Amino acid sequence: EPMPQTYSISIDQAQGRTNATFNPQNLAIAVGDIVFWRNNTSSAHQPKPVGGANNAWVDEIPGKLPDQPAPTSRQVTFGDAGTYNYVCAFHPQETGSITVS
Repeated sequence: EPMPQTYSISIDQAQGRTNATFNPQNLAIAVGDIVFWRNNTSSAHQPKPVGGANNAWVDEIPGKLPDQPAPTSRQVTFGDAGTYNYVCAFHPQETGSITVS
């Protein structure tokens, strides 16, 4: 059985826009793989499943401070196949998806 892989999704400032983007916006992983988010912006973000509780996956990720490493979320393991659409709890225009197969 393959070892679970760990994937990082960056939260990056959108070029010329006030909101941020998830990068990659659509991530494809295998069942059992691990995902976490890295906040490269100065604002707090909180990825959550569409329609789910704000803290369903991770707590608020604080904004990055100058000259400090980018804050990261806790790691989330996806145990079931499917497509997980998500949104930032604070910025509804920031969306992404994770496809687990």
